[in-house]
Amino acid sequence: HLFSSSGNRLAVKTAVAVRTECLRVVQFFGGSEADYLAVQFLVACQALTMMNLQSGIARALLGSLSG
Repeated sequence: HLFSSSGNRLAVKTAVAVRTECLRVVQFFGGSEADYLAVQFLVACQALTMMNLQSGIARALLGSLSG
């Protein structure tokens, strides 16, 4: 279960807070949520080309963005 441990709850809370702030910065510079998602997609694609990164996380991100 995603919220079964305090570490997981902290990770989810932090991820939501970071996403909110990233969207705020993107909007400050005239971007939209679509721009933010495009950057996320690009970063995930680049992560798949780098050795020793957590490719499972990058693949999950790509799957959720393409969904």
